[in-house]
Amino acid sequence: MTSIIEHYELYNLSDEIIIFPSITDNNKALKINKKNQKISFEECKIPEGSEKIEIEGIIGIHELEKSNCLIVITKKKLITKFLQHKFYQIEGYDIFPITEHEEESFREYHKNVISSTLSIPSFYFSYTYDLTRSYQTQPSSQGTVFDRCNLQFVWNHKMIKSLPEMMRLPIIQGFIGRSECAVEPEVKSNIVIKKVELILISRRSNQRVGRRYYVRGAEQNGEVANYVETEQIIRVGEKYCSYVQIRGSIPLLWSQIPNIKYKPKIAISQNEEENYEAFKNHFENIKKQYKKITAVSLTDLKGGEKSLGDKYEEYVNKMNDQDIQLKRVDFHKLMKNMKELMNYMETIYKENDFSWCQWNINSKEHEQKGVFRVNCVDNLDRTNVCESVFGRLTAEQFLKEKENNILMDQDKITDNACLNAMFVNLWADNGDQMSKQYTGTCALKNDITRTGKRTKMGLINDGTNSILRYFINNFYDGETTDHMNVFLGNCEGTNTKYHFKGMNKIIIYGLIGSLFIAVVCGVTSLLTGNTGLFMTSILGLIGFITCSTIALIQGKKVTIPPTLMPIRDYQVENKASEQTKKEKED
Repeated sequence: MTSIIEHYELYNLSDEIIIFPSITDNNKALKINKKNQKISFEECKIPEGSEKIEIEGIIGIHELEKSNCLIVITKKKLITKFLQHKFYQIEGYDIFPITEHEEESFREYHKNVISSTLSIPSFYFSYTYDLTRSYQTQPSSQGTVFDRCNLQFVWNHKMIKSLPEMMRLPIIQGFIGRSECAVEPEVKSNIVIKKVELILISRRSNQRVGRRYYVRGAEQNGEVANYVETEQIIRVGEKYCSYVQIRGSIPLLWSQIPNIKYKPKIAISQNEEENYEAFKNHFENIKKQYKKITAVSLTDLKGGEKSLGDKYEEYVNKMNDQDIQLKRVDFHKLMKNMKELMNYMETIYKENDFSWCQWNINSKEHEQKGVFRVNCVDNLDRTNVCESVFGRLTAEQFLKEKENNILMDQDKITDNACLNAMFVNLWADNGDQMSKQYTGTCALKNDITRTGKRTKMGLINDGTNSILRYFINNFYDGETTDHMNVFLGNCEGTNTKYHFKGMNKIIIYGLIGSLFIAVVCGVTSLLTGNTGLFMTSILGLIGFITCSTIALIQGKKVTIPPTLMPIRDYQVENKASEQTKKEKED
């Protein structure tokens, strides 16, 4: 595969931007005219004394109706090398307006849209390797990296179409991490030190993007929220193993719009025809790529999650495709006995032997024949625990192979402290990144992934992150969802203000302030025995309860939703449908 240009010199002049490739046998450069936004690749001369800016790549040209901006990479971090290819994370970027006479306020809005999206962790790229595809599906073409990309995972494909071929650098959002472990001689299954290398690559889809409660379920075309393909790569000497899993929101038309309640009500579309069509489209789409699918649903078997899981199961049965199975796991119930939960997950894994893609330095030995599609409600915390278990079980089989000789038949990765630490920590890091991208906080239940059990510190962290999620979901995710979709070109960008209005501002600030007073004064009074602080804490608690009651009555009116990206609220749609039906009957 032909390499993309790796380094450039940029000159930001008054009427144009000129970008020279660092290695060139002529004076040709990319020229962007600020007056008419014309892009050309031609011979250029730079005026003496012009400031030179070193850049590592071009993210692209982002266009809005009133403003165009050039986005470039100014700093990169090498994450790992794989088969002589280097994988980088974007650590710094710069934005150059290329439209003359635009309003300053709109220019700042445009920069804010770009910055708020690129500040969401994490974006990655490679000059020579297609990060949008697993090793098994890598193209054999000798073109550039961008030529055969899976555009579903390219977050800047609309921005680089106008660039010369050798400058089109595809960017993915997700996670790339690497760790290694030297297996010590005292391990009973081995007599020499061997290095085991682990790489995780998670690719987030650019379809149906947005934050947690505002973006759930499927679109009519089958694209689902929070869809991520995760590839686990293991290397021992010259032997490699690649194992792929996918996660995504339950592929139905459903919503869970923030309304100040801790857990908003789940609403499933009552339009059976549209709902089943979205479900069917989703599985037909992923079946083309993965052939056989075992869907593992970790939603609760009670409450709102149960109705969602029941409808999911109903449609899987209705589709009646022998290549599509559904396994329902009552994760929270089984979590009370971690050994029982792990054994149950292992049973599901063994019943669905999809194998993995394996190769040595010279040839491919066998391929993966199917995929697990894992979900919970958010497709984050429970999902990451499940995927880490399936990844570990695959790794154990690979490490037990005769040529590798790392583990004996009865051994598990958890028996070896070094191997276990490598696996659990990298998978937990992956879970944190997936969670930050969809909710704004680290993952919950990560103590299970890291230690295999619930811990007191894990419960405290979960409580803290749950509170943070609550405020982010209700008051900040609307703006973030809009910005992500404007960045991707899914909706028009307008200089919209996101803020509390009128009385709602007093309610929310009162809610936050009274909670702070209640907690700080309450804890301090317990530590010092100060009666005055205790009474202040009680007053803060009363204020919090009062503000909470008013906020709950106001419901969705208090939240700050997206204003640019259309969001379907099936609770509202269902009520309207029922009202129309009732009127017809009358």
